Amino acid sequence: MKWPLDGHSTRTVTTALQLTPLGNCDRRPYAEPCALEVFPCTPASYIVCTDDRLVNPDWSRRVARKRLNADVIELPGGHSPFLSRPDDLATLLHDRA
Repeated sequence: MKWPLDGHSTRTVTTALQLTPLGNCDRRPYAEPCALEVFPCTPASYIVCTDDRLVNPDWSRRVARKRLNADVIELPGGHSPFLSRPDDLATLLHDRA
């Protein structure tokens, strides 16, 4: 299987997809409205993948700042950093915790 969005090798993506339950995601966030009228006033961070071809990085930056008042963090790579850059993503998340 060729992963068209990130340019990964077939072997890497096939292995990652075999080991991750990507198809078992909860669909409720897309089907049910959010019960909150306003997001809580808490610090927020948002990771923008700079080479994302699924979600436009410019849109992500703008919306993260405007709607979430988030600190935008940029990570090189495509839409699925947990597949293409797991070590970099883990380090970034660990450092922000």
